Amino acid sequence: MGIKTTHWSFGLVIMLIAFFQFSNTLGHDFAWDDKIVIQENTRVQEGVSGIPDLLKKYNSDLRQDQYGYRPITLISFAIDYEFSGVEPGFYHFMNVLYFSLLCFVLFLVLKRIFPRSSPLLAFLITVLFTVHPIHTEVVANIKSRDEILALLFCLISLLNLIKFIDSKHWKNIVGTVVFFALAFLSKENAIVFLPVYALTLLKITDINWKRVLKIAGIVLPIGLLIVYVFTSYASNSQLGKEQTADLGIYQENFILGNAFFYTDQLINKIGNASYLVLLYLKDFIAPYNLAYYHGYGDLQPVGISSWQAILGLIVSLGAVVFAIFRFKKHPKIAYGIFFFFFSISIYLHVIRTLSDTRADRFAFFASIGLCIILIVVVSKLLKVDFTIDKKEKRSLSKTIGQLNLSQKVTFLLIFALFSIITFSRNSVWENDFTLVENDMERLETSARPHYFYATNLLQDIQQNGPSFDKEEQMIHHYERSIELSDSIYYARIELGTYLLGQGKINEGSQVFEEAVRLFPRVSDPRHYLGQAYVQSEQYAKAIPHLEKSIEFAAKSLDSYYLLAVSYGKTGQFEKGIQLAEQGLEKFAQGQMSMYEALGHVYFDKNDLKSSTENTLKMIEYGGDPYTVYATIIGRYQEKGDNENAERYYRSAIQQGIMTPQ
Repeated sequence: MGIKTTHWSFGLVIMLIAFFQFSNTLGHDFAWDDKIVIQENTRVQEGVSGIPDLLKKYNSDLRQDQYGYRPITLISFAIDYEFSGVEPGFYHFMNVLYFSLLCFVLFLVLKRIFPRSSPLLAFLITVLFTVHPIHTEVVANIKSRDEILALLFCLISLLNLIKFIDSKHWKNIVGTVVFFALAFLSKENAIVFLPVYALTLLKITDINWKRVLKIAGIVLPIGLLIVYVFTSYASNSQLGKEQTADLGIYQENFILGNAFFYTDQLINKIGNASYLVLLYLKDFIAPYNLAYYHGYGDLQPVGISSWQAILGLIVSLGAVVFAIFRFKKHPKIAYGIFFFFFSISIYLHVIRTLSDTRADRFAFFASIGLCIILIVVVSKLLKVDFTIDKKEKRSLSKTIGQLNLSQKVTFLLIFALFSIITFSRNSVWENDFTLVENDMERLETSARPHYFYATNLLQDIQQNGPSFDKEEQMIHHYERSIELSDSIYYARIELGTYLLGQGKINEGSQVFEEAVRLFPRVSDPRHYLGQAYVQSEQYAKAIPHLEKSIEFAAKSLDSYYLLAVSYGKTGQFEKGIQLAEQGLEKFAQGQMSMYEALGHVYFDKNDLKSSTENTLKMIEYGGDPYTVYATIIGRYQEKGDNENAERYYRSAIQQGIMTPQ
């Protein structure tokens, strides 16, 4: 039974259900990783004019360049930006629209995969996929549009492959390849569809191995070539590397995101993978206690001998063995099992360890297989008849009318329960604060969620002003994050700099002293500890840390400035002058700071003429004239040279920089 024999009402209802299910996300703000792809992504914010740049892969240390090579997804964000700027509503609308289209295409594909069954089977599977809570992160988090687009293009690619079986038109092979390429350029996890192509060919050709090998022998090598070409380009691109070279940008320990990161033995990797399979199955069957984060502190390696690993291994091997030996007798369930394991395999950290332990978005592709299994099993228990009526093209209402009351009630209860949970979970993703506040209790022992909560409070304080409660709460979460992990780096940097900014020099110094101990070869802790000593006028103690800061980050402009000043304050005038002059040559954008440093050093050397000359040069590079002249006048007054103080005061009045008093 082909697509054309399916009544239009099926597709319309599916898209309406999908759109309604996530309609309460349309008024949401940006949240979680949206910053990387929109709010802090300068190339996306160029809009349509920036599309050529988005086709390139930049590999700087900036956060926006840590995103994978996903130009199609970034281009979609750039188009959204052209229409709405940084207003989140339009981005959410497009996410929901893309998801609705995806669900419709999924229905069409399932109809082709199960051609001897009534469209009701494909409809029920698609509705379960549409309303399942495990998909909330993908639809409600704008950044995860990469998942939606990748799966959408994969399904269109698969639909073209299936059409080729029926039509033998080579344009469908071209369509298969082109849409797979678009999927891979949306997100790299599209690679899992290469084995899905072969699996689907086995299913729809009744295990005709000769035919499967013939078609797969064309499609799979081309798909692998696409993967190789784009992966090689992305990993080898040198674009952007110079931009952040020698800035000392630090990448936190990967174990903070993935508790399994340093598991090396294959046998233990298999144990951890088996445990993850159990967790994904649990989240699908009983989607409670979902969270935006699952990493260090929330999960720990279990090893092969743990009961979780053993149970997961039994379940996984049992399912695969069943699928292999019962493929002919139970093809739908077997197809769902293989689909699940093919799709989830890249997220089990056996072949390659990823930066996150697990996430709801990782189950997005794989959940199709689980939806197939659940609907088929429930249908068998309810004795649902999916026999095709070849005489007429029945509408959805007439097709559902074939179900008896108990069958209707059972499916309705399943869908309603999942739908209600999803609708509720959607609201959690309204913004960063609703996300962290809702999930914090569940993530109390994880360092990164505490850091994320503290960072959001810091941003709120910076934008709206401090309050005692906010500050106390922010410091608590920073300190809790630090307490939970010696590897947490940025929590220490942000807490320490906040304390220094509030004039709490001793507290800030303690934070950075510990940071220097834990990260002895990283620039920023050295820089900020040096800054703390400068603020407390302990210049001799500042010097070794600032020297190390420059050693670890040769482009640390602020360290050059503070070190030159510290040299001057400790009587090492030539060192200070030489360093500042090096800075003038090194930093095209740092001329004002270097001239300011020279002004300080020459003043400490008691060379007021040179101090004044260099301080005045600050005005040429953007320095505030009033501050510059006030500094010069104050220095002459401090040295008792009232004549020159008066001369520069009159000069400032004549230039309109100061007014007579």
